[in-house]
Amino acid sequence: MKSFQSQTFYELLEVSVGASDADIRAAFDRLSRLYSEDQAALYGLIDEGRARALRTRLKEAVDVLLDEERRATYDAKIGLPPREGAPRKRVAPTLPQTGAAPAWSGSYAFVSSTPAAPASSGFSYTITTQAPSSGFTVPIRSNDQSAAERAAAEKAAALKAEQEAAERAAAEKAREDAERERAAAERAAKKAKKAEKEAAEKAEREAAEKAEREAAERAEREAAEKAAREAAEKAEWEALERAEREATEKAAAEKAAAERVAREAAEKAEWEALEKAEQEAAEKAAAEKAAAEKAAAEKAAAEKAAAEKAAAEKAAAEKAAAEKAAAEKAAAERAAREAAEKAEWEALEKAEREATERAAAEKAAAERAAAEKAAAEKAAAEKAAAEKAAAEKAEWDALEKAEREATEKAEREAAEKAAAEKAAEQAAAEKAERDAAEKQAAESEKRPDELATRVEPPEVGDGESTAIVPTRPFAPREYKAPERPKPYEVPAGVEFNGDLLRQVRMARGLSLLQLSERTRIGVRHIENLENDRYEQLPAMVYLRGMLMSVARELGLDGLRVSKSYLTFVEAHLAKSKG
Repeated sequence: MKSFQSQTFYELLEVSVGASDADIRAAFDRLSRLYSEDQAALYGLIDEGRARALRTRLKEAVDVLLDEERRATYDAKIGLPPREGAPRKRVAPTLPQTGAAPAWSGSYAFVSSTPAAPASSGFSYTITTQAPSSGFTVPIRSNDQSAAERAAAEKAAALKAEQEAAERAAAEKAREDAERERAAAERAAKKAKKAEKEAAEKAEREAAEKAEREAAERAEREAAEKAAREAAEKAEWEALERAEREATEKAAAEKAAAERVAREAAEKAEWEALEKAEQEAAEKAAAEKAAAEKAAAEKAAAEKAAAEKAAAEKAAAEKAAAEKAAAEKAAAERAAREAAEKAEWEALEKAEREATERAAAEKAAAERAAAEKAAAEKAAAEKAAAEKAAAEKAEWDALEKAEREATEKAEREAAEKAAAEKAAEQAAAEKAERDAAEKQAAESEKRPDELATRVEPPEVGDGESTAIVPTRPFAPREYKAPERPKPYEVPAGVEFNGDLLRQVRMARGLSLLQLSERTRIGVRHIENLENDRYEQLPAMVYLRGMLMSVARELGLDGLRVSKSYLTFVEAHLAKSKG
């Protein structure tokens, strides 16, 4: 592809040679926007100096092509024919002067050699003269010569037209290439802009998703904490209400019993006082009545004397009988009244006793139900605790079993590896012995004289066969299992936290990776242990197993380490919940 300096103005503006002024202006506006200073697509395609020169070239092209005369001159300069409708000047042919003027008459044809017009479109002139001046010569051509020249001119015009067509095709192809490059640049710019937009949208979306996820987790955590807090408050409130209700009921029952006892005592005292007063009044009335009757009788007897003695005796007898009957009647009425009052009192006592017994029975039933409920709750809690302890024990036993199996497997693999190494060493030693024996035999065959001076190796066997015994017998190495580290002395009463475990590990000369490989615990979990990141540690049962493994590898008491460390974990969890 040609550079923009070597392109024509038409190729530079990407328009045809017959383009109108409107097409030229539209092409200039489009290219000016494409190659403007604020166009981001140019940064990766062309430098600023080249873009500035290109804009200057575009301005020169549009100035020339929008001026008719300058455009016609430019078209003639680059070898283009005149455009249709373009203004052009007619130039009269100039006849050469050669000296003597010939005698001419008639009509002659002249062909114009105007550079802007093809040979086939030359002007024909007919000149009629009467008396040519002297010193002027007009060449005369025959009709055959004119036809040949016209054919040659037409052929030359056809070749030139083909060349122009080829140039136009090349210019069109160059324009299409430039258009494709421009489209590719625009696509690249759009793609980059789209990628930036998508990246920004993705970042915003991820940030929004992260914020939503964190908000959801925070809401769930707050909801769980709120539910736990409400449940605790509800349980506490129910226990408080139950205690208050029981206290109120107990106080009411005690008050009612006290009131009932006081009422019964007051009624009994009042009843006894009433009975005593009635008895005293009856006795006093009887005494007064007896005294009055006695005085009347004595007076009547004294007045009537002996005459009325019989009548007095009779009256006394009747009166005594009447008094006796009245006394008996009064005693019977009093006995009936006392029996009725006693029956009423007994009925009242019975009702009160039944009410007391019923209240006591209800209270005993309530206490028994409460005791049964408390016993059931206690049994359920003990059962749950026992099940939890059994589950933790089962998990711990499984973890210890897995660790024991892993240890046994590692020891078994180490023993097998040592046995394999031992067998390999023994095979290598036997091979070396065989090679030495073969070499010695070969040397003895080569030098029989030296053989007599050598010390014969001892012979083994039953006398029928001999064997060469090596002078340095093979001493097999015994496999030694890896020793456990010696116990690390920690003062009594010291609690194990992450910092103390780190100090013990560093004192042992172990790195995090080495401790992880030996205990088969991830480095991240060991780091969380040493940095006391309680929230990032696993469940209690697994944490206990991890602590036991780490303590055993560091030469510490596993039970002491796990119990001490778990105390910190439980305190932290209780503090975070509270």
